[in-house]
Amino acid sequence: MKPFYFEKSLGIDIRESSAALCLVGKKFRGIDVITTGAFECSPLGPGADEKTRQEFIEGVRQFLDNMQGSPDQTTVCLPRRYVSIKTFSLPAPDRESVDAMVEFEIDRHFSASPENLHVSYRVEDAGENLFKVIAGAVHTSVFEFFWELFEQAGIRPSLVDISTFSNLNLIQQGKKIVPGNEALVDVSRDSVEITVLNDGVVELSRSIPVADPDFREHFHRHDLEGNRLRPHATRFAGFVSEALQSTLYSCNFIREDESIDIIHLASGGAYHEALAFELEEQTGVSIRPLTPPDAVAKTLPLEFDAATHNTALGLALRGAQFCRYQLNLLPQERIPVRRRASLRTTVALLLVTAFLAGGFLISKVSYNNMTLNSLNAQLKEVKTQVGSLEKVDREYDELVWFAETLNQIDRDFPLKVVVLKELSRVLPKNTYVTRISISRNSMEVQGFSQAASPLIQQVEDSPLFINAAFRGSVVNQKNGQKFTIQAEITPEAP
Repeated sequence: MKPFYFEKSLGIDIRESSAALCLVGKKFRGIDVITTGAFECSPLGPGADEKTRQEFIEGVRQFLDNMQGSPDQTTVCLPRRYVSIKTFSLPAPDRESVDAMVEFEIDRHFSASPENLHVSYRVEDAGENLFKVIAGAVHTSVFEFFWELFEQAGIRPSLVDISTFSNLNLIQQGKKIVPGNEALVDVSRDSVEITVLNDGVVELSRSIPVADPDFREHFHRHDLEGNRLRPHATRFAGFVSEALQSTLYSCNFIREDESIDIIHLASGGAYHEALAFELEEQTGVSIRPLTPPDAVAKTLPLEFDAATHNTALGLALRGAQFCRYQLNLLPQERIPVRRRASLRTTVALLLVTAFLAGGFLISKVSYNNMTLNSLNAQLKEVKTQVGSLEKVDREYDELVWFAETLNQIDRDFPLKVVVLKELSRVLPKNTYVTRISISRNSMEVQGFSQAASPLIQQVEDSPLFINAAFRGSVVNQKNGQKFTIQAEITPEAP
């Protein structure tokens, strides 16, 4: 039976001389990797000739043709050497003030002026009245070159992410942030990216060109045996080790006597396994290659290769689940307006709502047990009056299965229906919601409203929510004021 997906999301990881693609599908429970692809091309960037452009366009079009159908969302990342990442501290009285001050800081920390950059950033708490800003930027001319390529290839990105944060989302997805220093090493044929994290927050990230011609020549030679690649991996591991040490010393917020505790390895091409071994031997630090998160089904397509497709997978997951880093270099005017609901999505949501409503109505385990006992007694009485005992047994088994299914829904989703009903009650009619994310004790809701400022008080007035606050700034759009509200769910919530 062909699986049904609520939503399909495509991730495209563009490197200097290659591209990897990954399509995922979101099911009721879990995420499937549907298909993957990859192709090599000549170095991409402004000034590339027509042949190079056509190599990329044809590679993407071929994947889309084989995919049969359009994804609901597409997330791409540009080659890392064209993207700048800066981390800086910013004193401010509150989170809202940070957004008003960031533009001036961008002008200070990036070489180009803000009007010539596409910028996105994330803000982390760094103490009382102190925040840490992690910003990524790409020059407008570079962005326009790739945007024209995307249009010619037949794709319209919903998000333009940065490979660094796509990999970090894979590392940190669903995991508690561990104190200490970590490093992310992302190895491409033409460059290596070194990112140092302190307590889970990016301190410094830099992209370093790869000059070793032998390493570059064999990067995509997956047909070679390990002993042919080992000498190049050994030499390159020494280069990475020195780059790690230099990057660590350049971090302003890490003391000189501190060291790296864990190294996460992304990509690496044909050298992936050999490089992980050599890097651990030379640094004495535990190496952890990137792996798909737990939410992704363990059964992967045969063509899926971790060293090639993990970053593309991280990009695709931006459209399928909540991710910690949600940067987007796409200008506001080019962000596509998502359809309110397709027929497929509407039917799927109706089915899910029906199951959730049923689970809510008989959510108490004791009530289900009483119902089962009552059904058992009724069936025994029916068996004495009906000659077809086999038919009655089948009906009884179906009822037991249905009740057990409702119990499972109650255990897995105890709050979702309650939160949805409460939001419908407290939010005004001129407000509509486009996205809801609910965890164990918190929720995040996005949408549009004709007047967003009163929404915080209206949510706070509900006995179900506390500590409601806007996440980021309220943006005026033609559909109304776009907002994101975060709130905690009270412990007394059923």
